[in-house]
Amino acid sequence: MVLVLTLWFSSAGAGRTGCFIVIDIMLDMAEREGVVDIYNCVRELRARRVNMVQTETLNMVTPTLRVEDCSIALLPRNHEKNRVMDVLPPDRCLPFLISLDGESSNYINAALMDSYKQPSAFIVTQHPLPNTVKDFWRLVLDYHCTSVVMLNDVDPAQLCPQYWPEDGVARLGSLQVEFVSADLEEDVISRLFRIYNTARPQDGDTPSSKRSFLKLVALVEKWQDEYDGGEGRTVVHCLNGGGRSGVFCCVSILCEMLRRQRSVDVFHATKTLRNNNPTWWSCWSSTSSATKWLWSI
Repeated sequence: MVLVLTLWFSSAGAGRTGCFIVIDIMLDMAEREGVVDIYNCVRELRARRVNMVQTETLNMVTPTLRVEDCSIALLPRNHEKNRVMDVLPPDRCLPFLISLDGESSNYINAALMDSYKQPSAFIVTQHPLPNTVKDFWRLVLDYHCTSVVMLNDVDPAQLCPQYWPEDGVARLGSLQVEFVSADLEEDVISRLFRIYNTARPQDGDTPSSKRSFLKLVALVEKWQDEYDGGEGRTVVHCLNGGGRSGVFCCVSILCEMLRRQRSVDVFHATKTLRNNNPTWWSCWSSTSSATKWLWSI
């Protein structure tokens, strides 16, 4: 489920978006430390996204992004995905799109931002252009975003289309966005949506028995420990070397994590594996049956 909250208005993903993030971080800091540091907070945000929270004083003390810092956003094939060319994300902060979408690139004009207590808790982006609506929902799906804060009006004249369905289901290639409910409270409109990715390979079926799968993982680990002290490598394969192999590797990591730390982090384990080979894992989305199966173990 994704909750979209609409308040007041900015389309480039810079000024008002930055204010929202600063307020959120300062509230956390005030609660935890009893003090706030607006200056350094805004300075850090501007290092993550050019022109975030514009003031002349901050322009003097914040390093200017060089052309090479935003090389991916400036690629010719990505020009039409940028609303304005003076609000670009640096390469080091880009959230690359993972889910399959034909020939579309993995670029979106967005930047990962830290909150006070969590790295990369925010993804700051522009209002979707008519040609990036699908990419926007891919971003929400790929990064397991459960809320969207909209701070600008829908305005087709400004190339700010309504990117959600008022009822029923919107089909965007392999993605489906289903309207669930809407609620108005004072100046805030809350809309609830459900997102599906219909591009699931047949090889992504989950095991019928969780117990049997965990037993398989345990037998492999036992053999490795007895044969070579756990130093050997394990070849894992399935039909296409993707879904089922990924489930096995992820469960193995989680079992080891549980033994050593007495806690598990499914998201981190999956993200680590995806980082090794994004193309290999592109079909394994946050809403896939394999991912849901992992969370249910």
